[in-house]
Amino acid sequence: GVNDRIGNALQYISSLERQHAAKYLRVYGKILLSFKPEETTKILERLCGGEWISESSPELNNGSYKKSNKQVEEQQNHSVDSRMIVQDVPEEDTIPVKGKQSLDSDTRASFAAEDYIQLFVDHPGKLRQFLCIVVTKDPRRATPIIWNTLLELTLIEYSSLYWKVKSEELDKETSHKSSEGLSSRPPQKESEERRCMNELEQFVMQILSNPNASYDDQQALVLVQSHECKRAQLYLYE
Repeated sequence: GVNDRIGNALQYISSLERQHAAKYLRVYGKILLSFKPEETTKILERLCGGEWISESSPELNNGSYKKSNKQVEEQQNHSVDSRMIVQDVPEEDTIPVKGKQSLDSDTRASFAAEDYIQLFVDHPGKLRQFLCIVVTKDPRRATPIIWNTLLELTLIEYSSLYWKVKSEELDKETSHKSSEGLSSRPPQKESEERRCMNELEQFVMQILSNPNASYDDQQALVLVQSHECKRAQLYLYE
């Protein structure tokens, strides 16, 4: 099935040298993410986080790696199979034949995380996971695009929880007032949503206060205002 081919393609990409893996991921990454989001994200984290180690098992010969003829033949066959990963994928998601034929000559190998952001268009949660790893590995090399995008994704999650928590707490307070009265209200246990919201707010503050975070100040202010993050607003106004 297509999931098996996607799995084989990811294994093949993991066996390549870094520059060749980068080319495959730039062309096929969106399709790979649509079928195997967690596995594909992990590979992209390794690629852009500077921890790429080919997962093949070459034989050591005279101080250099040399593959046997059988290994080379198997990898070539695997390569052909990997190029067919778009088979059985809906037509609007397929890659043109010309794009596949020009993979090696026209596709630029890149290890810059911003060149892979567009692959995550349908997976914002995985994109945030990916960017978190990138800025953790080497925050000084992360570009403003990376920091701004990570800040925005975190604030989107924060805002979603903020309005949910606010609505639920208002409903509880209204219900309690009508049934027992405000004076006898017992202490409210922190909900899971509020705990997650507080963690996201703390992460926003960590980004804003990080001296290595090269986010755009004006864009950051617009973002925290539009997503109701009051604590971050106060910090940026100071």
